[in-house]
Amino acid sequence: MQLGDKPAQGLNTGILYLMAIPYLAVGIVGFRWWKSWKDDSETKNQNS
Repeated sequence: MQLGDKPAQGLNTGILYLMAIPYLAVGIVGFRWWKSWKDDSETKNQNS
């Protein structure tokens, strides 16, 4: 039984979204950590 191109394309798109979500989550967490670390280091440098 063959589904055709439309369902296969939808499945491939869904898989790509599921693969992208963890990378996006790690990127957001990493960016927030980096920004927080950068702000802390700048505050310490100004107080010295």
